[in-house]
Amino acid sequence: MKIYAVADIHGRKSRLERIRSAAAAARPDLVVIAGDITGFGNQDVFLAGLDSLNLPILAVPGNTDSAELEKDLEKYPNILSIQLRKEVIDGVSFIGLGGTLSVPFLEKLRPKDNRGLDALAEDLGDEDILVTHTPPWGILDRGFASLHGGSRWLRELLERRHPRLLICGHIHEDRGAATVERTTVVNCSMGRKGAGALIKAKKGGGMEIAFL
Repeated sequence: MKIYAVADIHGRKSRLERIRSAAAAARPDLVVIAGDITGFGNQDVFLAGLDSLNLPILAVPGNTDSAELEKDLEKYPNILSIQLRKEVIDGVSFIGLGGTLSVPFLEKLRPKDNRGLDALAEDLGDEDILVTHTPPWGILDRGFASLHGGSRWLRELLERRHPRLLICGHIHEDRGAATVERTTVVNCSMGRKGAGALIKAKKGGGMEIAFL
């Protein structure tokens, strides 16, 4: 499976154009958006632009996305919210735990509005792909002044459940790939110049990652 993963688009037209170009060149099987999709301005126009990629898009909200985002996504046939739910694509299970699982630079565990988080987390298997907005604590989470902005709860979850892959964003300054025990972590934040990451997840556990 070829996954094109992006995060932190923030509703910017220039980033949408980067996504269009990368998707046309890479021809992925699907797109995964790890939060902070929209920004200021006409949200519907921007979401329609994403929908026009004519690729399956799985998405979770980020900390800057509006509370209405999940409902708004229902209008677009190619974009599916996987917030607090599991979706199976071609035999591969994706689980979405979006929002801010921790507040950057504060040791807050997770917000109260993530009801159902624990139950879904316990359903996470070692062949599943987890999509979050926040990275795990200490992994690709160094932002302003090199301070950690990741989630301690998420780090503990990875150490207990060992999903195959975690796709995240949120920390623009620390995009890249790393490993927590048996989990590959990919921070696919677009940042100023990036266009996300292309992940080839092979049968049998192999994985190739290229940053665009």
